[in-house]
Amino acid sequence: MTRFAFLVTTVSITLTGVLLGADVKSQNLNETKVTLTAKRTILAEVLNKIEQQSEFSFSFSKKVGAIALESFQAENKSLANVLKELTVGRHLKFTQLGDLIALSELPVPPKPGRISGKISDQEGESLPGASIKVIETGNTAQAGADGSYVIDLQPGTYTLVFSYISFQTQRVTGVLVTGSKNTPLNVSLKMDSKGLKEVVVSSDYKKASVAGLLAKQKNAAEISNGISAEQISRSPDKNIGESLKRISGVSSVDNKFVLVRGIGERYNSAMLDGTVLPSTEAQTRNFSFDMIPSNLVDNVVVSKTITPDMNASFAGGLIQVNTKDIPSENFMSFTAGVSYNDQSTGKNFLSHKRGRYDYWGFDDGGRNSPSNLVVTDKEVEPNRSMPEAEYQQKLVDQSRRFTNDNFTVYKYKTAPSQNYQFTIGRLLKLDTLNKNRFGFTGSLSYRNTQNINEIERQNRSDWNLDTENAGKAYGFNTTIGVLLNAGLQLGKNRITLRNVFTHMYDNVLIRNIGYDNVLGGDFIPLNTPNRIQEADDPTFTDLLQNKLSGQHQLGRAKLEWELAKTFIERKEKDLTIANSSPQLVNGAYQYFYIPGNFNQPQISDNLSRHTYKNDEHHYSWTASVTF
Repeated sequence: MTRFAFLVTTVSITLTGVLLGADVKSQNLNETKVTLTAKRTILAEVLNKIEQQSEFSFSFSKKVGAIALESFQAENKSLANVLKELTVGRHLKFTQLGDLIALSELPVPPKPGRISGKISDQEGESLPGASIKVIETGNTAQAGADGSYVIDLQPGTYTLVFSYISFQTQRVTGVLVTGSKNTPLNVSLKMDSKGLKEVVVSSDYKKASVAGLLAKQKNAAEISNGISAEQISRSPDKNIGESLKRISGVSSVDNKFVLVRGIGERYNSAMLDGTVLPSTEAQTRNFSFDMIPSNLVDNVVVSKTITPDMNASFAGGLIQVNTKDIPSENFMSFTAGVSYNDQSTGKNFLSHKRGRYDYWGFDDGGRNSPSNLVVTDKEVEPNRSMPEAEYQQKLVDQSRRFTNDNFTVYKYKTAPSQNYQFTIGRLLKLDTLNKNRFGFTGSLSYRNTQNINEIERQNRSDWNLDTENAGKAYGFNTTIGVLLNAGLQLGKNRITLRNVFTHMYDNVLIRNIGYDNVLGGDFIPLNTPNRIQEADDPTFTDLLQNKLSGQHQLGRAKLEWELAKTFIERKEKDLTIANSSPQLVNGAYQYFYIPGNFNQPQISDNLSRHTYKNDEHHYSWTASVTF
């Protein structure tokens, strides 16, 4: 036998022995029994205990050995079952080679992405039940009652085909799906007016999505402009009052009241999720849009002409605010912001005494009026026939019931504005075809702003026209917003519950210093203003809206209905007006409050305090059928 032949024979016999030995050891995995208990340890420690009870040894990387185990227990279990329990669910696998067992990581499978959007016609109306097919995989889906659809796909580039009865089929190419992300694709289908057997319109992803977004605005019967959540997110706007002024033809007053094409507030109307909003002001028809935090909003549309399906209560513009609905993918975000204003931050801030909960937007009771107050008007019985001494005592007794001092002015430092927003969305698929799904969007926001506005000149009312009566407005605002929307889609039926709550505390102290028209000349030579006027207006406003709506596709008919309740409460608690005049004390002028001289409810130019409350409850329901 040659040397080479002998070498080959030796290697063959050796390999055969190894394989036979490996087979024997493989059987021992089931025959070998282990008993162990481990708590709050790592995988390497568990494997070390197994080595001590068996003839096997383990090979693994440092990363695999460091995998944490909360607890693990085995009582006379086979080694094969123990290894399965240790590897399943941890993306691990074990490979046996004789008495050596190697543990290694499995490759992480790519997370699927999704394509979602709405299918509509050229007029922007949704096409419920429209079909969607993915060419590469053969996956199919149908649009819901509102024309929306969702398709889950592995990462890659796909071609989608959209079809609907009496409409031209549209093929969209180059749709890129990224793992764990959503690809939005809104499609607008054209009517098949000639009744052709088959027409397929092809376009790429960018062209198709842009056409879908522009279809509704291009073909809308009314003149409208709007702003989307994506545009709002790219701006520093904290509330919708600030965002509205970015819409063409819309201007805002104090970043909260809106003028459309220069037309005043009495000719405009506001809607939240399709429901008319009552006025937040007691004396005017106006809605304060700074109450709605920007992170709660999906889009805002301003309609400047009326159509038959709209509320007919406006002549200037209809501002429609729509909140976020069922999300197209799971998401969670938290943002925090602080802003610095060189005209306000760190400067002296004048205010009446702050309550313990002002930063949370609630009153601690310090601005409450005494209960069971009585009428003190001298011209009203029994005051008219009451002896003067008894009547004066009645005035004194009632005045003593006001124990809270909301006139003294305190000095603070203006804090930077702060803004916090937390938003979460979850989508739960109830079937593999995405015809049935449940989702919700929740959001919580907090905002506190403090600012100082200069008043260069005040000449209205009885202020002296020949002097510079300057002052400042000290604004303190806390706004809390909560949103919880949920939706359930079952095939061609969709039910949505929307809930929005906003609480706002807005307090502005206006303090002007100057001269009046009557006595101003007496003090001008001494360069001593004869008036300091202060007006403080702590206002608490609550907005709550609950809305339940549904969309149902019944053959060729589409049924839509909704029930809504909207509540607004506005309280001005202890609004105070005070005037101070100078008095010469020890050769120097000091300012003292001028007492009020009115016993009946009215605004006094000297000293007065007021409490107002205005609340409205609106209930509405609608139902419509479209063929």
